[in-house]
Amino acid sequence: MGTDIIHAFGDHPDWNETHYFNFYDRKNDICGLMRIVLLPNRKEKMMACFFTMPDGSVVSSRHKLDFDKKELAARNLRFEQITPDKNWTLTHAGTMTRTAGSKLRQSQVEMNLKFDGLNDIFDYRECALDGVTERRDSRSDGHTEQFGKITGRLSIGLDELDIVALGGRYQTWGVRDTTELTSWKWLNCQFSEECALNVSKLTMGDSEIDAGFVYDDGKNIPITSAKIDTDYHIGRKPRSFRLSLNGRDGQIFIVTGRVVKNLELPSANADDAEGSKTFEALAKYDMGEKMGYGMSEYLLR
Repeated sequence: MGTDIIHAFGDHPDWNETHYFNFYDRKNDICGLMRIVLLPNRKEKMMACFFTMPDGSVVSSRHKLDFDKKELAARNLRFEQITPDKNWTLTHAGTMTRTAGSKLRQSQVEMNLKFDGLNDIFDYRECALDGVTERRDSRSDGHTEQFGKITGRLSIGLDELDIVALGGRYQTWGVRDTTELTSWKWLNCQFSEECALNVSKLTMGDSEIDAGFVYDDGKNIPITSAKIDTDYHIGRKPRSFRLSLNGRDGQIFIVTGRVVKNLELPSANADDAEGSKTFEALAKYDMGEKMGYGMSEYLLR
């Protein structure tokens, strides 16, 4: 569709492009998420890579670097496109921090994974109603999503793992200003290679913007509205949620989910004086007789 590229840089100081991947390997009980952010006008790159391990430990690396080349590589993490709109390699070679309770240690992490897309790339602007594209595209100039299969090798310290997983990726580009947001909820799940969902809800004051898709019967079904009811722990950490999703052709999808593993991150926006928190977690989802796993991401202030 012509968007699966590194885009021409805009002139705004905060123009950025983000590429993100996640996966959950059920057999190995390992969840991974990683992102690279290009901020060319600030002459910066940011990278983050996290793995939640079966023993409860978290392996992590997060850095801000000088912008060098127009490529998706930062520190020890690299994303390389093999086939546009379809296939990527995800690699890492270097040390990361392994945290177990109050104990920290450095572990060598070698990752060589391949992402194979299972649906056509979905553009959030396809959720526009009555041609009002701007209403669905206020967070950035562009936002696309895809789910797929992730396979390959991952070694963390002495752990040598063959990864066979489902997961997702997204790409955003433009001026991504989140300072006016009241909340941002992003939920995605892969039930199988034939069924997945991806939903976002932005709340800005009294205004809400919904977008996403359900992939079923071999096609992406755009979501025109989403109701998300969330049960929180003390401290506003999400515990479980219920989704009621309306498809463009009149479909109604009822989905329930509960958090399985939490990974709490500080706000990625260093200029945000509101002290927002991002709660990222692995969740288990149920939709009718289908069961799957995926990420839940809540930005709350």
